[in-house]
Amino acid sequence: MREHLIVLGHGANDPGGVNKELGLNERDWNRKVLLPALKKHAALLENSKVTFYDITKDMYQQSQLGKGAYNTPKVASVTEIHEDASSNKTATGGHVIISTGFNPDAQDLALANVIKKYAGWWGSVRNTQGINKRDNLLNLNVYAKRGQNYRLLELGFITNDKEIQSLTKNVDTLAKELIQAITGEKITTSTKPTPTPVAPKPVAPTKPKLLSATAIRDEVIAGKWGSGQDRINRLTKAGYNAKKVQDDVNKKLLGTTTPKKKTNQVIANEIYRGIGGWGNGTTRVTNLKKAGYDPVIIQNLVNKMFK
Repeated sequence: MREHLIVLGHGANDPGGVNKELGLNERDWNRKVLLPALKKHAALLENSKVTFYDITKDMYQQSQLGKGAYNTPKVASVTEIHEDASSNKTATGGHVIISTGFNPDAQDLALANVIKKYAGWWGSVRNTQGINKRDNLLNLNVYAKRGQNYRLLELGFITNDKEIQSLTKNVDTLAKELIQAITGEKITTSTKPTPTPVAPKPVAPTKPKLLSATAIRDEVIAGKWGSGQDRINRLTKAGYNAKKVQDDVNKKLLGTTTPKKKTNQVIANEIYRGIGGWGNGTTRVTNLKKAGYDPVIIQNLVNKMFK
C-alpha cells in the first residue's frame, strides 16, 4: 500500500497569510477547516494510505533546525498545502510549486487541475498548466536532494474574501478531489448519510391485569365497586363484563345466576298489602309485565283476597 504524506503549511507561532476582515489565517484555516475534510476522505481509501505531518509544528521551522523535511520517512509523495496572501485583495488563483530540477508528473498536473476548478490559476502559471518551478524554498530543496516526490500547493488567496469563502463552502468536495489527485485513487465508497431519526412507535398502554372471576365477585360483594349504574360503569371501564360479574354475585348470594322468581300468589299478597313497589293502575300493569308476570292473573288473585 502506497503511503502519502500531507503537510499543512505554517503552524506553531506562525499564522501564515492573514485575512483580518474575515478573521482568518492560513495556519488555522488549514487545520480547522480543511484538515477534517481531508481526513474524512482519506479514511475511505482502499489501496492507499495518507498520513499527516504533526499539526502542532511548522515543518519549515523544524527543517531550519535540521529536522522536519530532513527526518520524514520515505513515502510515495509529500504534498505541502498553503494559501497565498497579497496586499491586493483582488489577487486570485492558485498553483503547484515543484523543484526546477523536475518536470511535472501526473500527480502535479492532477492537483493543478483541482486548484483550477476551485480557484483558477494564478496569472503567471496560466501558460504552464498551473505549474510553478522554483529553487528557493527550504523544504522543496531538501526533498529534491533526498530524491523525494514533493510539491507545494497554493490553493488560492486567503486575502481574497470571495475566494477563501468559496473554498470554505466547497471544502468537502475540494478535499475529496485533493486526496484523489494525491493518491491517484478514485474514492468510490461514500460516507453513510446520517439516518433520519425514526420516531419510536407508540407503545400501547398495558392493560391492567384483571382479577379472577372469584376475586372480583368477592370485591363487589364487599362493596368495593359501589352499586347500581356506578358499579356497572366502574367494572366496564376496568375491563370486566359487568353482567357476568353480577351473575356471579347473584349466584353466590342467591344460589343461582338469576334470582328465584316469586310465585303469582306472593306477588298478589305484596300488592294486597301495598308493598313491593308495584304501584296502581297502568303503572302496576307495566311493572308486572316488566317483571315477567301476567297482570290479569295477578289482579284476579288480588281481587279474591278482597272478597
